Amino acid sequence: AGVTGAVRFTAADVVIGTVPLDHGLATLTLPFMQTSAFELRATYLGDTLYSAALQALYVEVLGGLTTTRLTSSANPMTSGSLVRFTCNVTPRTSEGSVVFWLDRVASSSVPVADGVASLTLPALPDGDHMVTAEYSGGTHLRFSASEPIMEHVSPAFGPFTRVLSPNNGESWRVGTPATIRWDASAADLAPVVSIYLARTDAFNWELLAENVPNTGSYTWLVSGPGTNTGKAEVIKNTTSLDVGTFRWINDQELAWTLVNEAPGRVLELEARYGCFFDRHPNGQVHQKPFAGQRHDRTIHKGDLTGIEIMNRLTEQVWRRPSISAFEEHRALDLLRDDGGRVSGALLLDLRRGTLVAVSSRATLLAMGGGPTMYRVIACSADKAADGIAIGFRAGLRLRDMEMVQFHPTGLIVPNSL
Repeated sequence: AGVTGAVRFTAADVVIGTVPLDHGLATLTLPFMQTSAFELRATYLGDTLYSAALQALYVEVLGGLTTTRLTSSANPMTSGSLVRFTCNVTPRTSEGSVVFWLDRVASSSVPVADGVASLTLPALPDGDHMVTAEYSGGTHLRFSASEPIMEHVSPAFGPFTRVLSPNNGESWRVGTPATIRWDASAADLAPVVSIYLARTDAFNWELLAENVPNTGSYTWLVSGPGTNTGKAEVIKNTTSLDVGTFRWINDQELAWTLVNEAPGRVLELEARYGCFFDRHPNGQVHQKPFAGQRHDRTIHKGDLTGIEIMNRLTEQVWRRPSISAFEEHRALDLLRDDGGRVSGALLLDLRRGTLVAVSSRATLLAMGGGPTMYRVIACSADKAADGIAIGFRAGLRLRDMEMVQFHPTGLIVPNSL
């Protein structure tokens, strides 16, 4: 207790502080550091009575625990097909990257975005392939690895060749001719080929044609109903524009993301955020056709699905103190910094009639369409496409403007909406 002087602390040979002794005790508080490992030394510098002394210890700073889950878009898969591997990292983060390993060889490193990293691979060789995913960790997150999955790849029947088209989302109409193309050079030893079609899954095949000359092309008069091995249904013949001239104008990658991730988001809305959607007596989620759909696709809460989702998400916003919410405010324009970059937004406080400037590092516009361009609408009249105008004035590139308003529901009868 009578020792005087000071203690110098070093981490990895870098001095991080010198603390005077107080009754023989020197204490140094370190800020939270990123995941790392280092040697920490405490050196007593000595005084008139006592000599210098040194003590060292090994310190490992661990980040938060993470889990990594790997899934495949098709397993088993047939030769010549594309396969997408998706890695989900929990907790969600946009830090770090995921390395996908194929048969213990690093295939690709993909950055993590909102807890997800995906990798699409071309045709894999026949046989079984072990696939794993390793998350690199982040500033405050630990490394983690997925459980390996065994990807099974097998030919449809005996000798095979790679189908070039259709193979990834084409749409065929019943009663119209469709061209099937394959790699004839890969089967150059076979004078003829047989062509099979899977309508529901990759192992429920039906024979379309046999003893077809191996020219690389065959025209088939589409029969139905059913689905091909791509992502789209074989649709019935119709004159409707949505399945005729304008079909497939959507961005196929975005459509793929929607149909693959929507089920997970629905479960997240229910299990994590408290939404209640209609269900059948057996507990299965109830679906029905909306807006011209031909199949029961839409999950709903009566006719108030939007209100249900908005209310639950609003509750989630208010329960998070890190989020500042501005109620009864309306965005008027985007703000720019001296370099011309968007740096926030100008808001109108509807209660006080005053302007509010909000600065931000990132600005997201999520302001809906413009149904007020129609005479009959079922939504509130404040949805006037001004959000689109704000983006346009800021120089943003607008796309798919013919779809600015998708569902103007209304009844043209007296005293109706």
